Amino acid sequence: MSRIISTGSMTQSLPTVADIYDKNNGASLEEAYWSSLRILLLDYINGPRFKTRYVSPDNKINSRPVSGTNVRVSSNSSATTVSTNPLDEHAMIIYILPKLAKRLRAITIGEVKISNPLLRRSLLKFYNDNIMDKEMYLELKKLNRFEVLLINFTKASNMELTKATIGDRQAELYEQLSYFIRMILSLGKGNITDDIKLKLTQYQKSMDPGVSKEESHLPIYKNISNHTTNQAMVSKKPSFVLKEIPHIFVLKDIFNVTESKLQADVIASSIHISNEEYCKELRAYRDSVDTSDSSTLIKEDFDNVLDYNVWKKFELKEVDELLSIYGDKRHTELSKMNIWIPENSMSIFVKLISLLLQLEAAENSNITSYSQRLVFFISKFSKYWRLNFPTTLLSLLYTSANLTILSDKELNITTAESFFNFMFTVVPGSNDYLDTQYWNDQDRARWALNMSQTSNQCMVHLDNLLSGIFGNTMPKLNPVLLFYYSYVLEDTAFMSFEEQYESERKKWLKQLRKTLFDSSIEYYVSLLDSIPKDKTIDIIHIQDVAQLIIERIERLQKRFTKPLLDTILIAPECASFLIEAFGTDFSTMIKRVTKYNKPDSATALDAYKVFREIRYIYLQVQPNKKFPCKLENVFFEYLLQLCDDVSSKIVKVITNSIKSENWEPINDTVTYSQSVLDIFKMFNESISVFRKLEWENEYQISKIITFILKTFSDGLNAYIVQVLEIIESDLQNEDENEELGSEGIKEKNIKYSSKIPNSWNFHDIKNVLLSENVVEIPQPYEYRKRTCTLLCNLEAMIEKLNAMDDYIQAEHISQIIAENEKKGKSVKDNIGSKNIASLDNLYTIRIISADDVKGLSHDGLSNLSLSILNQKSEKYIGKTKTVKKSINPIWDEEFEFTSSQSDSVPLSLILWHHTNRKIEKLNKMQICGKISFVLDKRKIKENGYPNSFLLPFDTQGYLVFEVSLEREKLDAMFSMGKIYRSLIRARNRAIDLFVSKCFTFIQFAFSRDTLKTICGNNGKQQSPKNAIYDAIVPLFDYLNSNLNILGTELNEELLFKVMLNAWNLILRAVDNLILPPLSIGKSESVLNSRKNTSWTEVVASSFNYGTIIPGYGRALTTLELESIFIWLRALCVDFFYNAGEGPPLEKLKNEIYQGLLLVPIFYDKDIISLKEDAQRMVPEYTKYMQIINGVSTNEDTPSEINKNRVSSLNKRLGTLARKKTIMANATLRKRKQMKKELSEIKQEPIKNVEQTLIIVLRILISKGELEYVHEILMEQEKAKKRIEASRLIHQAIEG
Repeated sequence: MSRIISTGSMTQSLPTVADIYDKNNGASLEEAYWSSLRILLLDYINGPRFKTRYVSPDNKINSRPVSGTNVRVSSNSSATTVSTNPLDEHAMIIYILPKLAKRLRAITIGEVKISNPLLRRSLLKFYNDNIMDKEMYLELKKLNRFEVLLINFTKASNMELTKATIGDRQAELYEQLSYFIRMILSLGKGNITDDIKLKLTQYQKSMDPGVSKEESHLPIYKNISNHTTNQAMVSKKPSFVLKEIPHIFVLKDIFNVTESKLQADVIASSIHISNEEYCKELRAYRDSVDTSDSSTLIKEDFDNVLDYNVWKKFELKEVDELLSIYGDKRHTELSKMNIWIPENSMSIFVKLISLLLQLEAAENSNITSYSQRLVFFISKFSKYWRLNFPTTLLSLLYTSANLTILSDKELNITTAESFFNFMFTVVPGSNDYLDTQYWNDQDRARWALNMSQTSNQCMVHLDNLLSGIFGNTMPKLNPVLLFYYSYVLEDTAFMSFEEQYESERKKWLKQLRKTLFDSSIEYYVSLLDSIPKDKTIDIIHIQDVAQLIIERIERLQKRFTKPLLDTILIAPECASFLIEAFGTDFSTMIKRVTKYNKPDSATALDAYKVFREIRYIYLQVQPNKKFPCKLENVFFEYLLQLCDDVSSKIVKVITNSIKSENWEPINDTVTYSQSVLDIFKMFNESISVFRKLEWENEYQISKIITFILKTFSDGLNAYIVQVLEIIESDLQNEDENEELGSEGIKEKNIKYSSKIPNSWNFHDIKNVLLSENVVEIPQPYEYRKRTCTLLCNLEAMIEKLNAMDDYIQAEHISQIIAENEKKGKSVKDNIGSKNIASLDNLYTIRIISADDVKGLSHDGLSNLSLSILNQKSEKYIGKTKTVKKSINPIWDEEFEFTSSQSDSVPLSLILWHHTNRKIEKLNKMQICGKISFVLDKRKIKENGYPNSFLLPFDTQGYLVFEVSLEREKLDAMFSMGKIYRSLIRARNRAIDLFVSKCFTFIQFAFSRDTLKTICGNNGKQQSPKNAIYDAIVPLFDYLNSNLNILGTELNEELLFKVMLNAWNLILRAVDNLILPPLSIGKSESVLNSRKNTSWTEVVASSFNYGTIIPGYGRALTTLELESIFIWLRALCVDFFYNAGEGPPLEKLKNEIYQGLLLVPIFYDKDIISLKEDAQRMVPEYTKYMQIINGVSTNEDTPSEINKNRVSSLNKRLGTLARKKTIMANATLRKRKQMKKELSEIKQEPIKNVEQTLIIVLRILISKGELEYVHEILMEQEKAKKRIEASRLIHQAIEG
């Protein structure tokens, strides 16, 4: 066989095995036949039967050979030894191994003592690596040669000796190996043959550092002269009969010759068989190696001189051993060259082994093990022909296999693995050359080209497997890949040819991808065949195809988790091919479906989910491409149908929930009724239906959810109106006009008793407060359970709406729509729904107060309420609660109504006086005043900010109210804000109605009649502190009784809200009692009446009652004021806060409470001091008005205004204006932001100036300074008008 590559050519590409060994370049059958025959005959004549023997008198044969006679060489040993039967040796190994394991275990546990610690460590290392390792132990049991066992012990000993520091490591190694051999001999005593003993002894001697290399290669037997004189020499001549020649019949089988021809060829060749001739060729070969002749390997074939010297030493040693065996010491010239060692020995060897492998395959089609016959030929012929250097022999065996048993296009994994294992077992010393990068160039190149063929076979195998990837059974790639990665890619010789490897790799990657593509398309075509070609086509057919594609991709993904060859992702590759084909055909298929069998929305959208998943997979595997079809455009009409269906369901559920409600709590722990659960469950499911679709077109799905929110908003508002009407109906008190005097209620009052349920800890308080007198209190209001449940419903809905804020994402939806519509969506994208109600104008009217109205009772006061009538529809919009005994009522109530965007709304605001029914049973209500007012949307901005109005009644006085306008929008935030604001207003109004039941008694408790009981008629009577507390205890008990009733029906949080509302009612009652309203200072009628001293004032003056203020009475004394604040503090801390059991103090000590605390500071000041305080604060207040409006006065230039403060205050003014707008309440985030901004406004110092100024002016009114206060108020009105005019001019200039 010629050289594989020339010296220094490692970068060029590899040829194929066929290029190196084909019919032209390979050895002929005839060459192989005669060369093989000669070697078998040479081995035959040197067999042990033909050795000279000596027979003793007792006829026992001494098998010692005579020096110089033929001694057979073992095929497995590099030292001279007597041949043994491999099967016998294998049996002996099987026999000894258990005994050896038992002995080593005894040494391990200390039963057998080893004095040499280094020896013990080596034995333990061998025991651990070879006996304890189950896989290694099984390999040992397969051994046919003791040499492998000895080599394994030598390795273990070497590893341990390397760790130790000793002088002569070789001597120590020899001693340990000698011990190990002696141990084996002792374990096999009585059974081990003489031949095996001889082999072990020879191996031991070869490791002796004291014996020269030449000596170790000589026969170990003594000269024949050592035989005893009484022995007779016996010898036998070769007969050359076929049956006596070992393995000769193998030649008959592999070369297909007859037995007679074979016998004739043997006889003809026998005359030429001679040790002398073979030795001549050996010496010639030795000379070539020694002189680095080009006919052998040369230095340039090796990476370094050291490797070359190792090879050279091996060859010289082997030749010397053969020469010593065949005993020829003469140096005669060769008569003919290359008879015994053919010039093309490699080709002949490959031919021979190839024929033998074919024979093995013929005898056993599934080759997993190889015969001893093959082992004999490999070891014998490679040694005779000088081919047994490990790397050379391995590469030649690999070539032989690739030409025969491994020559298929597709890799036979079982055969390949078994042959690789066989090679590295049969070749002595192969374990020292596992890393092929250190082989010589020729062997490495030969090995690499064989590995290249194996690599191609792996690729062909993979390609064939991939062609069936869509079959019913998934192909198993792992066995091929495991072999490829373990043998091919781990082989350093093959990988050193980088250019060829990369080129071949790219070629195969391309081919494998093509196979995947072809298989995918073939599978897709088979799926299309399942879709009807006629009018019976349905969307389900297309959906089924898509589902099968998804399922197949999932199977592929689960099966092939790692990239094929670290590059090809099988599942994504197939997904890309399949889905792209499906997406291309999708539109055509859907058009056919729509034409013949258009599906309903539910069926279509179920199919959409499958197609969406198909698209998702495609975008995962092809991130830089777009899906071939726009699914959302195809299915949007079905989405609209679903939207209409869901909207209808929402309306139906809300309507039915109201009809079927019994307004009872769900259970003892859930205080709201079933309708709340049903409505929000339906709402959540409605949104979830569309969320689960995972619609890719955000604009479209945002529009749809906006429609749903609008429908829900309209439906829930209808529910809220219904709930509020029921609450108002339940709380209608037929006795609401009954008045309380100093004697209390005579018909329905009860005495306080400790039997009244008490959930509040007031017993200790009462022990201090109660005197001996029993105070009569009115019976608590009997709140109906239904009414409490309705209030709980409103509160629960607010909580559930807050909880859904993150899920609904109204702000994100509005933003998506705004961004898309800003870009100018085409007409086809302007979508709507038939279930969406028309968009109207949404008005909010806030009735704040009335001032200086006509008093129709005998005491000059009235019991006042205000109703709002839509004159166009002739329907009442709303009616305020009744404020009793006042001509300056404060209601502060809000009412909502809608109107067409094109309409103006004429309103009639009617002020009613509620008469005392005991006196006027037939005429319960009288009109006290009326205002006609037209709401013109052109004059009111649609931003939801309040527009203030001050309009006169047609009789006397005027009404203070605000109107805000918001134009309904098809917007998610607007719908959510509308729902939330409606719920908050309904809940707050309901709480107001609940608390209003206590108003009569609260007003009585904080009245001049109550003050008279402790301070006398003139307010100067000093009473004991207990008496002051006694006067307020009935209110404690009355509130406690009412709260006990509510506490059984409301949760704690809602109960606290009711308590805080009651507390604010008390604060307003206190405010009305301690000071006259500021509106008196604005009243022209009051001012005119002051110019003429009335009889009442004369009488009051004569009794030292002080100044009488119309609509208020006389000013309170300091003693009366102190008593009121004692009551206030007791109620705040002892009753409501109640040591932390009630609402927190920070909420109780609110802005109203803090304002009241200012009264004692200024109340005792004289008029001059108060006027000085007023004069000081008026300019500051005016400056505040200028700043928040962003204008300046004559004294200040715009540059002198603190621009940062202007910006800050303007922002806060805007906050106040929009705090109740729908958009300010649209989301939880916006509500939290508004709450924070309002909290910051309360801390504004200038705001305190306004509050303090009002208190000072009210005190001045109580001291009779009506003219002074009136003058200041009029100046403020003028200043406001100037500021407003300046602001409007400024706005006009800036455009």
